[in-house]
Amino acid sequence: PYAITGFLCAIAAIILSGKLGAIDPDTGTGLELRTIAAVVIGGTSLFGGRATIAGSMVASLIPVILGTGLVILGVPSFYQLIVVGAILIAAVFVDQRRRERLSA
Repeated sequence: PYAITGFLCAIAAIILSGKLGAIDPDTGTGLELRTIAAVVIGGTSLFGGRATIAGSMVASLIPVILGTGLVILGVPSFYQLIVVGAILIAAVFVDQRRRERLSA
């Protein structure tokens, strides 16, 4: 798994460096929250369990579309992080309720 992850990271870095025209080691800094939000919205539980790759892929578009919309609306980046965090908290809350319903 680590070798595959490293390989995919290398491919992503090559694509990103082609897009940006430069290489900067701090390029991905700050994207952790959006990544976690996308995976949780896609159905992956933070408490363990099963998820689908398709669900995570579709859900990865939600933070991107949301972020783009907030940029277009001129919302400061600080508030963009608050919105993404609120969506993440809501997704975890819904997942927790779903898990309680299934266990009862």
